[in-house]
Amino acid sequence: MDINITSFLWVNAAGCLFLIFLVLLTRSLKTIPRIPVQAIMFSVVLVGLRLFIPAEFPKMTKIYNIYTTLPAIYAIANTPLKDGTGITPSLIFKAIWAAVSILLLARYFYNIIKIDRIVKCIPEEKNHARDILETTMREMGCDFNVRLIQTNTVEFPAEYGFFGQTVFLNGYNYTDEELRYIFMHELAHFKYYTNHMRAVMDIMLAVFWWNPVVHLFAHYFNENIEIYTDRCAAGKLSKSEKSAYMRCILKVSEIIYPSDTDPFIIEPLINSTDKFMFKRFKILASNKKHSIVITAGLVTASVVFVIATSLYQVQLGWQPPAREMQNITPDMITPETSFIVYKKQEDIYILHYTEEDLDIPVFITKEQAEERSDLPIIIEESP
Repeated sequence: MDINITSFLWVNAAGCLFLIFLVLLTRSLKTIPRIPVQAIMFSVVLVGLRLFIPAEFPKMTKIYNIYTTLPAIYAIANTPLKDGTGITPSLIFKAIWAAVSILLLARYFYNIIKIDRIVKCIPEEKNHARDILETTMREMGCDFNVRLIQTNTVEFPAEYGFFGQTVFLNGYNYTDEELRYIFMHELAHFKYYTNHMRAVMDIMLAVFWWNPVVHLFAHYFNENIEIYTDRCAAGKLSKSEKSAYMRCILKVSEIIYPSDTDPFIIEPLINSTDKFMFKRFKILASNKKHSIVITAGLVTASVVFVIATSLYQVQLGWQPPAREMQNITPDMITPETSFIVYKKQEDIYILHYTEEDLDIPVFITKEQAEERSDLPIIIEESP
């Protein structure tokens, strides 16, 4: 297995296209309720792993060379900014990428540790809200422990925790019915591991902070988490209970609505910045079930993406060959007809196949070069 700049460019380009496909899929009101968030999470993990491991497999991967754009990009990225320094735009990008990613990951885990310590220091009160929480837990079949912390330091109800779950309740005077719906929503986050899903997405964002497509996908992924949580929390409620649940969500979100308005047709009440709330309610009211066909299609497409980007790769070529390299059989590559050039500064290997007055250069990996140790090798030092 070999990792190089062309592998990186190819995997990221293909990965961005697949993430755009997921964005289009998860924006539609027709498809969102048909796909369980676990299937989307499966796709995210596969794409994330593929982006984390931009590698091809020399004996399996079929290479397609591009002789115009990619070599120009490669030349610019690997040309020293000043002669004799060895500092290239590519090296600067790698250094900035690594430094920012480390800082973002450090801040992310530091905040988790900090919040854990703060939460443990806040005492839990036994009161009426706690009784409603325990009743709701029994109703939802939650067999894990949950701490309830009531504090004015939070503006709205929230949940936190990966292994030790905590629900935060602000100081607003909610009714018993509203508390039930709030707890149903927060408990659904715990029961269906949405915090863990968000953590995977947060880590992916920290590593690929420079990629706008990853940020775009993360936005819609987080929206789908809330939509999925609504369906898990209130999907089995009656129509009147769903209506009350929606009104509670609106109240918590500080959106004003008239008391005689049907939340099932609440679109005119929500301004352009709150279209997501309308989407949540529309999907919850639709009662559409998950589609096995669409879900299987998404899972299959994710697996095919990983396999296809491993078996096929677009990479840079140095000159347009007069003859397709795949038409040249291994027995034709001999010490008499071929030689290898190792560009030391760029750390790349180029196989040259000569035929009469023609010279066909083809990019190869280090492993491929080592396998053909019988061929002459020319080492080009930096200029």
